[in-house]
Amino acid sequence: MDDQHSLHVKRLEQALGQLPAFRERDQPAWDPEFQRWKDRALQSLRFLWGMKNEYVIRFQRLGFWQLRVVRSNERVWDDRDQTRFDADMLSAEEIIRDALEEVHVAPSQSPSQPAATPGRPPTEITVNVTNVLSQSTTIQLTQVLAELDELDLSREERDQATKLTQELAAEARNQRRWPVLARPLEQLRAMGKTVYERVAIPLLLEMLKKQAGL
Repeated sequence: MDDQHSLHVKRLEQALGQLPAFRERDQPAWDPEFQRWKDRALQSLRFLWGMKNEYVIRFQRLGFWQLRVVRSNERVWDDRDQTRFDADMLSAEEIIRDALEEVHVAPSQSPSQPAATPGRPPTEITVNVTNVLSQSTTIQLTQVLAELDELDLSREERDQATKLTQELAAEARNQRRWPVLARPLEQLRAMGKTVYERVAIPLLLEMLKKQAGL
């Protein structure tokens, strides 16, 4: 491994370690330091994997706040921005971890994390979501469904995703049975990572926050 390669691997490791601090800030996506973090992480991903690699493409798509037309002096951070930020930070963490795993240097998970048990979600989902449970955002179903309109889906795919999302939201609000949640989750995952990250993950986050009493 040459010096430049090692440098960018180290930068990605540092970027991963900085995620918790950014999650605690107000209006984090507009923070100049966060912008530098995003640019450096993207630069390192491009160096290690090339411009057309899936990691780079997925990372470039992350907005970290809800894009809309507004005057710069009237820009206000609201629940839509926080919801988008939380979901995109989960995606960014997954991308960076996966990229590092492929170069055999991914930081190991804490040994105190329990193994997955029947009827419960995989440990990695619990680990990722726990990092943002302290956020005060309340995720509304209408907000999540609005995300589907921004995706490049056919009418049939959008209708299917809407139905699955409503099923997932209904179970997440009520009995929260993991075997029942698994069906819409798997079908949303099968529709692609973008649908899963923009729709399923926010609903899971909201459900786990309620279970934690937040």
